[in-house]
Amino acid sequence: LTSGVLLSNLPGVSYTALTGDGSAVSPNAVIVTGTSGSRTLEGVSAGTVLVRAEYAGRTVGQAVQLLAARVTVASLEIVSLGGLTVAGDVLPTFSGVAGSQLGLVVNVVLSDGRRINNLFGSGTAAAVPGLVTLASAIPAVAGVSSSTGAVTLLANYHDAVRVTASVAGGGPSASFDFFCNLVAAAGDVDI
Repeated sequence: LTSGVLLSNLPGVSYTALTGDGSAVSPNAVIVTGTSGSRTLEGVSAGTVLVRAEYAGRTVGQAVQLLAARVTVASLEIVSLGGLTVAGDVLPTFSGVAGSQLGLVVNVVLSDGRRINNLFGSGTAAAVPGLVTLASAIPAVAGVSSSTGAVTLLANYHDAVRVTASVAGGGPSASFDFFCNLVAAAGDVDI
């Protein structure tokens, strides 16, 4: 069962969503154009849909069972920043040279009960790209990447910096506060 199926966007390939027996265009599904070289079959209502692909006069079909409801994000939590955690009321300190990076550990619970632990676990891309957007309250001090979950230390700061994770398109959000402290370079005085 699925609420969305990713389809290839190869030149010359066309897709049609048909009723389960293939007799007519399905009212249960729509094929929408994606943003990165793919298209998505999305469920409008529950039912079986036959996805038919045509290329160079050849036709291939695959039955897909669609869910009636979309799955949404029920909750979000930022667990840590590269192993740094909040201990009671004591905020952690991200220390390092300018340009140092640590990864956010963001856990997501979906409306159907499934969990995505450590959304940015690979360090190179989110497990579900575009699901969550990340923002730094003071980007000149600590930058953050929504695609990788990496927080980059850029400068010292006298107060805590907040990074916020929000569900793209609206929904729950979570934040994580920490201090930023650059390691003194040779000849610098760290006050």
